Amino acid sequence: MTRHRAGWQQIVTLILLLILSLAAWSYLLQVHHHPTGLAPMHHAMTASSSHAWSLIDFATAFLMWAVMMIAMMIPSVIPMVLGFIRMRQRIHLGHLYTGAMAFLVGYFLVWLLFCALATAAQCELQALALLSPTMESQNLLLSAVLLILAGLYQFTPWKAICLKHCRTADSSPADCHRNAVSAGLHHGFNCVGSCWALMMLMFAVGIMNLAWTGIITLIVVSEKVLPINPLWLRCSTGLAFLIWGGWLLVPIGL
Repeated sequence: MTRHRAGWQQIVTLILLLILSLAAWSYLLQVHHHPTGLAPMHHAMTASSSHAWSLIDFATAFLMWAVMMIAMMIPSVIPMVLGFIRMRQRIHLGHLYTGAMAFLVGYFLVWLLFCALATAAQCELQALALLSPTMESQNLLLSAVLLILAGLYQFTPWKAICLKHCRTADSSPADCHRNAVSAGLHHGFNCVGSCWALMMLMFAVGIMNLAWTGIITLIVVSEKVLPINPLWLRCSTGLAFLIWGGWLLVPIGL
């Protein structure tokens, strides 16, 4: 395969991923501005302690989390996907499109598991009346705990290890020779390991708060993509979350 053809395959893959991300953001905007026009989405959003979730409610909330995950994570995974294609081309492996799609299947499978757990957590929090009908925390202690947890996790070695893997744009030859789905699963687990605490902040700031969805997306992309030492990014955001969480504790005397 010529380098020119491989370059075009990277460009086409990039365009397709950007289209998918834009479609996901468009869907979130639609839900944000017209939730009542998207029942059962509206039904799941307004579920509370007086309403036991049905299977449709759970599936609809899961779909919302899945679309939000796609919107937020595709911008940060693009360098890894393109690096995977480059490495497969460099070691003369064919089926670049197929390999890239299989890689994404493995990656998204891990995030879909996370979305299922997040949906289950949302169900329990709404049953306890800790979330408002707009899916925002109604409990200062819950918000403070989530912020402090996210802040502390930014300083942990687990965050540093997972983020280091996510910042590696080019896959290793071993990754490319093994099953592409397995390589995607491996990257997905590292990505979740790096971002899960940031994603949990959505319970504190509002699951459908598009402003904060965008801010968290920018934090994730900055940590993974910017060509700078990510340590100061982790520490600055971690410190900001700790200060914010501590400030929320003041009114409740903790």
